[in-house]
Amino acid sequence: MKFKSSIKLLLFVLPLLFLLTFCKKNSTDVKVIPYTNLSIVLDKPIYAPGDVARVTITNHTDMDLVLDNCGSEPGFDFQKQIGGKWNNLIVPDCSGEGAPFNIAAGSKFTHTLTIPEIIQSGSHEGQYRLLFWLKKKNSHEFLDKEDRASDPIHIK
Repeated sequence: MKFKSSIKLLLFVLPLLFLLTFCKKNSTDVKVIPYTNLSIVLDKPIYAPGDVARVTITNHTDMDLVLDNCGSEPGFDFQKQIGGKWNNLIVPDCSGEGAPFNIAAGSKFTHTLTIPEIIQSGSHEGQYRLLFWLKKKNSHEFLDKEDRASDPIHIK
């Protein structure tokens, strides 16, 4: 009787050991894709057109960034979510005066700006975001849109 129990146990344990060994030998390394650890935060989730907002951009990356300017203000496109997509409502026409803002690796940039006045027929209520003109300092390439966009805000 002990012999039969031992064989049953062995028949159970051997496949289990085989699976564990096989899985370990054929496991693949997971490649870690670096995340552009950049946060863009506005001080409130709800604004009215013309309100003053405080934006904080925290650069936890290892690259220096440049925020292009629009005069003495940070440059950004003002976007509204329509039909599940982000659409530019306002793209400022800037004179190019002034210097861009440098945001070094590991630093924080804080600035106050005015939420654009929205002039359009119908309601202006909805979800909006600011798409900042953030570039890599060394190559002057824009960051991906999702990396340089603020979290959505609501305009009332």
